[in-house]
Amino acid sequence: MTRASALLLLSLCGCAGGGLAAGSGAPSTTHMETGGGAFDITSTADARVASHAVAAPAERVWAALPAAFQAVGLTGGVVSESERVYGTPLLRFRGRLAGERASRFLRCGTNPIGSPAADLYDLEAVVRAAVQPDAAGAARLEVLVEATAAPPAGGTRTPCTSTRELEDRIAAQVRQAVGGA
Repeated sequence: MTRASALLLLSLCGCAGGGLAAGSGAPSTTHMETGGGAFDITSTADARVASHAVAAPAERVWAALPAAFQAVGLTGGVVSESERVYGTPLLRFRGRLAGERASRFLRCGTNPIGSPAADLYDLEAVVRAAVQPDAAGAARLEVLVEATAAPPAGGTRTPCTSTRELEDRIAAQVRQAVGGA
């Protein structure tokens, strides 16, 4: 496992105390050298937890998560039963996520000719979902997608941001399964 992969996993496992914690928003600069010259890319991790109200008890929402992940093309497992956190293992892929172009779900900048890096670079991602009961007896579903990208020829991994499309799809699948608005 690369150091960046380990750091990504550590940032995602910090969900003690209920809910999900997003990674650091500190800017990072990556120096790239190609046959056409050198350039720097400065980016800021913008990992935000997508929170969705679901009009159903937390137990029903929790039970619906495995099927919701599968419906959007992700294989997951229980991360923490006691905190109701479900998620994927570290995903490694290039170009496609959940059966579609990765750029539909992730923004990772562009390559030197302006194409979306998410569709061309080597990506690592983790998707986590947590279920929290609310005071009214319904549930709050929190979904977090964190990813990094690296050029296929090698180089430093840079953080990606989510378009929130994947988070919204997972929430829609859960709502459909439990009948919650």
